[in-house]
Amino acid sequence: MINNYVISLKKAELRREHIKSEFKKNEVSFDFFDAIEPSMNQKILEKLDISNEQVENLSVSELACLLSHVCIWQKCIDDNLDFIGVFEDDIDLGEDSKLLLNDTSWFSGKDIIKLEKFHKRAELSLMGKNINATSRKLHELLGKNLGAAGYILSNLGCVYMINYIKEMKVIECIDVVLFNQITHPKSIKVYQLQPAMVIQDKLFSEGDVKFASSIVRNKKKNNRISFNAKMKREFGRAIRSLRMKNIDFK
Repeated sequence: MINNYVISLKKAELRREHIKSEFKKNEVSFDFFDAIEPSMNQKILEKLDISNEQVENLSVSELACLLSHVCIWQKCIDDNLDFIGVFEDDIDLGEDSKLLLNDTSWFSGKDIIKLEKFHKRAELSLMGKNINATSRKLHELLGKNLGAAGYILSNLGCVYMINYIKEMKVIECIDVVLFNQITHPKSIKVYQLQPAMVIQDKLFSEGDVKFASSIVRNKKKNNRISFNAKMKREFGRAIRSLRMKNIDFK
């Protein structure tokens, strides 16, 4: 069984009404998970045993967002759930959502699956696994495809991600931690659903945005890298471009 959770602030009434409507029309059950607010950051950091030095690169809202996701992962472990679906409250669901979010057989044995379209293109494995009764496939995600508005984690995936974050010297934003396979260790595979079945309203609406982001990005991050690192990055970018595929949504 998969338990679906939607991260949402208690006071976000319009977003919550949108999510209720979206999941109801697609016949998918879910529960709201009250988002961590910035005023709670320090308490949650201490509870999770994450130091302030590890997160000094994040703004307070970026940190609250990351902690909301991590707390859901911890809930999956504490409640001994097999799988969780994690969603943000500004998404639209695609067709076949009922089939895909009420059945675990298609991702059995997988630990991290991105359901969302964020970038127009992403680096994916050449061959994908067909998903029964749909036109979708699962491809291994080999590069960067940011956004954390819709994904599935197994219990093992939750354990892995929490341990991974705790070991990071500098913790990045939640979507970078989850879905930047350029820097992600290869000890666990991450998959991309193609075509995607989740998209944020700001991307789906094409200008008529209903829900603006409440996250303030930290613009003071230190992104300086050495000349050798730059050359290595550019070489890797050239290789990865050969494996880029368009990401669709339906």
